[in-house]
Amino acid sequence: MKKISILNWLLVLSLFYFTACNKDDEEIGELEETFPEATAESHKSTLEQTGIDFTTELENMKDIESVNYVVTLLDFFDLDDPFDDDSEPVVNGRRSATYFLHDIKAFSLGKLTLKDLAKGRIAEGGDSIEEAFDSIKGTYTWNSSTSEWDFTEGGDKVIFEFPSEEGGTTNNAVFTIHNYAGVTISGNPLEENEDYTGDLPAELDADLVIDGTTVMEYGFDISYNTDGVPTSVSTTLSLSPYSLTYSLTNSTSEITSGYKLQKGDSNIIAVNLGVSGNFDIDNIESSADDEDISGVVSAGEVSLQLYDIKFVADLSDVEGLADELDAIEAKQDNDDYEGAALILETAMNDHLSFKVKYASKNEIIAVGVFEGIVMEDTYTYYEWDADAQDWIEYEAVDTWIEPNMILQFGDDSKVSIDTYFEEGFEDLEQAIEDLLESID
Repeated sequence: MKKISILNWLLVLSLFYFTACNKDDEEIGELEETFPEATAESHKSTLEQTGIDFTTELENMKDIESVNYVVTLLDFFDLDDPFDDDSEPVVNGRRSATYFLHDIKAFSLGKLTLKDLAKGRIAEGGDSIEEAFDSIKGTYTWNSSTSEWDFTEGGDKVIFEFPSEEGGTTNNAVFTIHNYAGVTISGNPLEENEDYTGDLPAELDADLVIDGTTVMEYGFDISYNTDGVPTSVSTTLSLSPYSLTYSLTNSTSEITSGYKLQKGDSNIIAVNLGVSGNFDIDNIESSADDEDISGVVSAGEVSLQLYDIKFVADLSDVEGLADELDAIEAKQDNDDYEGAALILETAMNDHLSFKVKYASKNEIIAVGVFEGIVMEDTYTYYEWDADAQDWIEYEAVDTWIEPNMILQFGDDSKVSIDTYFEEGFEDLEQAIEDLLESID
């Protein structure tokens, strides 16, 4: 017999239906929310086209010219590594001055997700980052005759001059890393295992210029509390014509994070998370011991926006939801699965809301209504019979409950979210298959 777990269905709800997480944009909140009459079918073509546009844009990103320049630079590094003496600071096993270049190349090859590309990395391991960074400052000029980097010491930047095309002999590309700043915090988390006691990265900028035109810019800013835990992180990567940003804020009462991909001023995808609660470390440890998530998180809101289509979910009262769900276990122990499913349905509709919107107009496409359903699975098992000296076949039924989402549209029509996306999205399915095949 399977029993529903509050943690399990919260994860299913947040990860399966929404894929990721946000707080409503302030400018959207200023618009009056409307819910005009419209049928389920009337929105399908818009939703499908949005998905197709997104997969097409991701495919196009892998071939943008600025990424090709980064790949060319990395190819020169493969021919002659200017840091093979291990003088450059280490970040997650790679040289910190150029690690995000490797991430860009990995994304172009389909080996790194958009979210991971946006988040970047935080340094760990090695000697003092600031001292190591100072030791590599200077200008590295590609010598096409010797296929090596010629180094000129001096200055306050790390500069690479190289041909923008493979096999080129004119150094018309300039990649510059500059403005590194670190902060030393006694007792930072990396000191616990004596892995790292130096400065923590606080700021870094980089840019790539081809024939005088900037085609890539990168930068991050990080703030820490007195324990060395990041309280805010902001990372920006611009690969003309795209820009990718990641942000994080962290306090004992609220945590937010999100990333956004834009093409010029137009949104392609925005994914964010906002949760409130008591995130004091002692409270987290105490709640973990009690296996009580409601002791840490009190409420949260998540959203995913593709172009103008926005999925928004809100969990208003985690503790209240958990209290209502406590009665489910007793119902299941008494084999009252219908009663348990009703409790699940009522609790989710009381404390969870889900909406699909046109973001620019704050116009609702559909709202989510939850229902609890009883699931059954008949299976066969075998037990050894000593008297018969043979295996005896038995049949059993496994029963459990699951939440299901029903989409309600403006004309009051209702359809299961699984059923709704079952038909009418064939072109989107094909676009996704084509994207996956191009990655393979």
